[in-house]
Amino acid sequence: MDLKEHQGKKIFKKYEIPVPSGKVINQGDDLTVKIFEELGVDELVLKAQIPFGKRGKSGGILFVTREDFVEKAKSLLNKTIQGFKVEQLWVEEKLDIEKEYYLSTTLSRTDKSYMLVFSSAGGVDIEEISEQHPDKIIKIALKADWQKQFAQECLDQGLSQKVVTHLVKISEKLHQLSRNDVMLAEINPLILTKQNKLIAADSKVTLDANALFRHKEYQEKVKSGDGLEEEAKVKDLAYVQLDGDVGVIGNGAGLVMCALDTLAHFGGQPANFLDIGGGADADKMTEAMKIVLKNPSCKALFINIFGGITKCDEVAKGIVQAVKKVGIKVPMTVRLVGTNEKQGQAIMEQNNIEYYQDMEIAAKKAIKSAKESK
Repeated sequence: MDLKEHQGKKIFKKYEIPVPSGKVINQGDDLTVKIFEELGVDELVLKAQIPFGKRGKSGGILFVTREDFVEKAKSLLNKTIQGFKVEQLWVEEKLDIEKEYYLSTTLSRTDKSYMLVFSSAGGVDIEEISEQHPDKIIKIALKADWQKQFAQECLDQGLSQKVVTHLVKISEKLHQLSRNDVMLAEINPLILTKQNKLIAADSKVTLDANALFRHKEYQEKVKSGDGLEEEAKVKDLAYVQLDGDVGVIGNGAGLVMCALDTLAHFGGQPANFLDIGGGADADKMTEAMKIVLKNPSCKALFINIFGGITKCDEVAKGIVQAVKKVGIKVPMTVRLVGTNEKQGQAIMEQNNIEYYQDMEIAAKKAIKSAKESK
């Protein structure tokens, strides 16, 4: 589950990672220039709190003074950006920027450890940096004595000793918070101010959805499900309702989590977690689709199947059965590969149901469909 920027920054502050002073403004709140005195600044940044990156390019980040604060804040709160209605702003002090860096920790299953990623070229997507400036990226597995290696590689890239010392301290804090059920903790950009201070100008924190019971402060983000969790248990299905708009069904907890992560990576928001388990037949697939579609927040359906014990032709029969019995009123995207995939794909084609073999392509299609359905 992706937290909003201001929630991520609250965690950063708890772990003593420097963040700008700021305040949340919700739609309907009084807009007054007193906020400048509250934060003790002359210039502010308005940042739309939406689950989507590249907000600056989409008009979701505005710089304001006392003279235009109210007008611009009202304008931003009435906008829809990339299909998401802006209902909340994070208002923070404008930083005096000297340099922008990228810093993150992420769980690496390949290395069986957390991985630290740093780049001296921040402020853009890490994918862009990887393609355009691969020499500016440092990746280090967070194992014994990683600090020494990280510090030396930063020095080799021309960073000053003072900046490197602060950078290592922030990285240690980021690693510390990551071990508290955090799949990804990203600061982009990490600002070096003209006063030679490092400050997290943005935050992206992704919590493990399976560990939300340990984080009561964020449980209000997960809807009760209006009894859907209980209904799923009766049907021997694993269901957790989330706060997004893309309904997700998969066979196997790992595959469903992979679908959730892929959606989040491309800017999507899962509406739920639903695992039909191994060996699911057509009837079980039908019941799974019924449950997911009962969630009014679901604007698109993403079915991610990798056939092993679960056979693709049975899944395809279930999808066709559900379409006929339930009636699918939202766009549906299906990824179908594995055991009996040719038979399953043939069933889909016979019933004019589109399917994909590539999960990333399917996830992008589901995200696009959800946005267009709003």
